[in-house]
Amino acid sequence: MKHRPPVARYGDPVTSHLAAASVRQTASEKLREEIMRVLKAHGPQTDEDIAELLWSLRASPSGLRTRRAELVEQGLIESVSTDGRTRGGRRCQVWSAVNTDTMGTLPFGE
Repeated sequence: MKHRPPVARYGDPVTSHLAAASVRQTASEKLREEIMRVLKAHGPQTDEDIAELLWSLRASPSGLRTRRAELVEQGLIESVSTDGRTRGGRRCQVWSAVNTDTMGTLPFGE
């Protein structure tokens, strides 16, 4: 049985729609947090590697790529190589968590 995201019907009250949206948002946030955890714990990974390490979350590969892309947009993940390989042997990007410990500590203007 495939898990379906929570939804509200057209005629449901506004609170039902807000509740369904908050659950979906929470699931997306959790997935982004797990992707960050994997990259920090295991180092640079391809999208397929991330999916394999997070198989227990039952997230689709497409959903994982979407969450990873959001993390790239937020500046938390970056592509560090295009030398990764898919299971089929094709080249792909390798992703890494950005080192946020040193961000903002450069002595500008000196």
